[in-house]
Amino acid sequence: MIAKQPHSWFLVEDGTRLPLDVNCSHGAVSYGFAMELSAAETEGSIHHGKGFIADLARRVRNSAPAAQASSSPYREKLLASSERNQMNAAIASWIQELDCEP
Repeated sequence: MIAKQPHSWFLVEDGTRLPLDVNCSHGAVSYGFAMELSAAETEGSIHHGKGFIADLARRVRNSAPAAQASSSPYREKLLASSERNQMNAAIASWIQELDCEP
């Protein structure tokens, strides 16, 4: 885990990749949207830190990437199911470790 904003987003390091999991909520519908940061987004996160990631997550959320009629530029960046499952397991493990700390 590199950075987080609970109930909003998690940024995970996976080797040289930086997957971002954004909690999207639109009315009664909520879902996680996991995507890999592009080279430009990775540079932005390095130079501008957590604020850059928070802004990116806001843009992803506001674009409603999973909505059927969405024209979100992030829609095509959705990670494959197996990669999302790995990411979710890493996040769950990290949360469990926090709960076990004294």
